[in-house]
Amino acid sequence: MKDNIDKQIIEKIYNYCIDASDLVEEAGSYEVYESQKRYGYSIPFTLQQIGELVKYLSDGLIQSSNHIIPWKLVRDMRHMCAHKYDDMDPRKIWDSATDGIPILKNFCKTYLAEQNNSPTNNKE
Repeated sequence: MKDNIDKQIIEKIYNYCIDASDLVEEAGSYEVYESQKRYGYSIPFTLQQIGELVKYLSDGLIQSSNHIIPWKLVRDMRHMCAHKYDDMDPRKIWDSATDGIPILKNFCKTYLAEQNNSPTNNKE
């Protein structure tokens, strides 16, 4: 049952990763990100949503993958985006979106593929 909940949460995280990746690609550079409010609002929002969702992942998933994804840092970024946004360094947000999101996106994609191929999830 927890695997199914984790899968649902990872699917949502994956979709936010896609959104963040699309926004980064659309912006194209840090300078555009920093100069255009739509990116300055939308990219941090995706990071905030991801961090919020991480709170609902099982301890087992967090512990088994913490060497790949620094889950505490993901949650901390959510806190910063939600509560200390005006104090945030825009470069840290951009770096999280350009460096961290691809790693998280790949993790989610791999996790979902493994879940979809597991014997308990195959519908024959």
